[in-house]
Parts: sequence; C-alpha cells; structure tokens
Amino acid sequence: MVQTTTHPALVHTPRDDLAELTPKQRQILERASRTQPPQYRMLVYALLASNNWDEERTEDCMETLTTYLTRPVSNAVVMPFYKQSTDGVLAPCTVLLEDGRGGVARDVQGHPLCCTFGVAPPLTMKEMINVAVWSAHRVARFTGDNELPQTTNIIDMLHRGNRDAGKSLPMPEAQMIELSALLPNSNTRTYVCGARSEVKAAFDAMSHVPLLRRWCTNFVFCDDYSCLSGVIPLEHMLPWWADGAAFDFNVDAYRQHLAAEE
Repeated sequence: MVQTTTHPALVHTPRDDLAELTPKQRQILERASRTQPPQYRMLVYALLASNNWDEERTEDCMETLTTYLTRPVSNAVVMPFYKQSTDGVLAPCTVLLEDGRGGVARDVQGHPLCCTFGVAPPLTMKEMINVAVWSAHRVARFTGDNELPQTTNIIDMLHRGNRDAGKSLPMPEAQMIELSALLPNSNTRTYVCGARSEVKAAFDAMSHVPLLRRWCTNFVFCDDYSCLSGVIPLEHMLPWWADGAAFDFNVDAYRQHLAAEE
C-alpha cells in the first residue's frame, strides 16, 4: 500500500443501520434480498426505503442495477485521470479520499467522501458507467456489512482559487439520468463549492423536470466551503477547506496506491 497523506491513519467503527428496522421491515428485507447475493443486502434495504417498501419496484431496480454492478472493472478505468501538477493544483478528476492504509475520509455520519476537483474531463457513456461502477465497488470496501451504501460527494470548483472552473457543470446524459433514478434517493448528497449563479439557476430549472427532479434534489450549492462546516469533521477535511483542516491528500500517491493493487 502507498500512503496518500501524512495524516494519521483513519479509523472507523461501522454502524448498524439494520437496528433502525421494525420487525415488519426486517421481514420485507429478508424476503426481498433472498434472491440476491449477500453483498447486495444493504443495497436492497436502501432501495426498499427509497421506494416506500415496495418490493416489486425494488426488484425491478435491482434487476437493472445488477447488470451494471456485475461488470468487471479495474483501477485502470480511473488511473489516467489522476494527475497532480507541479504547482500542487489538482487536475480535474474524481477521487475517493482514501488514506492508503485501509481508511477513508468520512463525513460526521461516517459516510465515505468522494471528491471531484474542478470539472472532470469529458467522458464517453461507456467511460462514465465504468467509473460509476468502479466507484461503487471501491466504496463497498469501506462499508460495513450492516451499513447502508451511502457516500457524501464534494465538487470542489474553488481549488486554489480557480474560479474559472465554476462556470459550468457537465450535464448527465439520458442513460445516466435513468440509471441514477434507480438509485436510493438517500444514497448520496453532493456539495458544490464555488459554482456560479448560472449553474445554480440551471439546476433550479432542471429540478422542475420530473425525470431530473430526483437527481437534482440532493445537490447543495455554496459560494465557498462554508456548506461543509458541520458536515465533515476537521480532521477529514482537505487543508484549504477550513482553518485547522489537515488531510493533505496527494493524487499522485493515490494513483500509485491503485497501481500497486493491480
């Protein structure tokens, strides 16, 4: 393993999200997950909760999602995007904030942090799906057996004061929107730091379109990093997100960490 930060190793005590279930909900979950591999049980739980415990709708969602989740992917699908320039400014990319020692930065609720710096390079539909599947499998490494598969996303468009990056966000293609509509509504929350007013206005307009509404509702916009306060502990924040933050993540080291696993 290659350490991606000088920060002390991150330790997480897994939650027991099943403890919140009522006896009836447990019965529904056991019935709905009976035909699924054990590793998908908590995804079934998340889908049931998101679909008002509708077993038929959940089964339809799982049937489609498993066609994606069972695709073989390797670290090679993301490694070409990981590059740190000589002045320390991160090139556009999306990373899971791993420490390279078996831990990952998390929010106050214990959800792993996935961070996008700037606007990620344009991808083909196949590349987008491959990266999404890789991310799902990667996050699963840091999710306990009884934890819901949730992440917290940060789109950092202010990295090192680069306001030009905040001019636009790539809009998802129809297939990705349809795929995201199958996911649990509480699966992730995305904080966009530094997006300009025209981007916010575009998201507000999209939120009124039925197919896009669910995708848009989990986005939170702020002009700086203030929206991360109270969401992410200081020890899990990148140094420029807040005073006293010290998780000095290095993308080059992360690339080496992933390459060592291949």
